[in-house]
Amino acid sequence: MVSFGRISPGSSVAMSDPQYTPIETVRMLLAKAEEVYLADAQLSLGIWLARVQETIGVAARVTLAGMERCELLQVASVAEEQVGVYGDLCAEALRAAARLLEPERQRSAGLKDDLLSGIASGDFPNARPGWADLFETLARTQWALEPVAAALRNEDLPLPALRDSDRSAFGDSFLTVAREAFVVVDGLC
Repeated sequence: MVSFGRISPGSSVAMSDPQYTPIETVRMLLAKAEEVYLADAQLSLGIWLARVQETIGVAARVTLAGMERCELLQVASVAEEQVGVYGDLCAEALRAAARLLEPERQRSAGLKDDLLSGIASGDFPNARPGWADLFETLARTQWALEPVAAALRNEDLPLPALRDSDRSAFGDSFLTVAREAFVVVDGLC
């Protein structure tokens, strides 16, 4: 399995640290993902979609495993594992959205961070999410990505060939995924 910079199970992310916040978690994962994947101008939309969907699959497996073991999300080690996979899902979706929304051949180093700041400025419930909330988030992310998947059923579109209207619509789909995952990270933190 390919790793997108996930916090490995059992690793410490210092959730008791007062400077440890949801936005810092996702920034850390974005930085890690950039170390693993260099931005390639030839990447297709299908590759971005596959990366996000694989990350959703990992989140689903980790969530199911926690439920089957009857673990409590209030336990720090359990919450850390979920923060890792949902934080990575947020980061991977942000990378895809930024890649789609940036002007061709004009890379903005701060665009991913700007998008994250916009997502983090939303009003989220402060309550700690439960297992049902985690699964609901995964269902909504799949729904948000359906327009992208539908567009790719006939062919894998290269990013430079996308129309501006497609870029915006598909970028919004990935931003919805990032927002859903960020709500989980925010609640668990």
